[in-house]
Amino acid sequence: MQPERRHTEVRADGYSRFCLTAIVLLLAAAVAALWSDRPAVLPQAGAAEVLPDPGAQRKEQTAVLREISTKLDKLLALLSSGNLKVQLAEPKAQGGIDAAPKPKPG
Repeated sequence: MQPERRHTEVRADGYSRFCLTAIVLLLAAAVAALWSDRPAVLPQAGAAEVLPDPGAQRKEQTAVLREISTKLDKLLALLSSGNLKVQLAEPKAQGGIDAAPKPKPG
């Protein structure tokens, strides 16, 4: 036995047709806007412009690390020697610190 087929009819009133028409027009406007903003021809990018040279970057990083290491060695030598002298500056009336502290007599 085969199931009985039913015929279903859908009727759209005027408001539904208006809403569907508005949706179709808005989608068409969105597609047209996206299509018009698209560049006609994309510029060709060379491999040298896109990919940096990792070897050159590593050499530069190594040079910077050596420079930092040298500065730290000098700072550690200064701190270890005991020849470091610290001077405290009096705060300004506005809350800042003088760039050149005045020596105290005595």
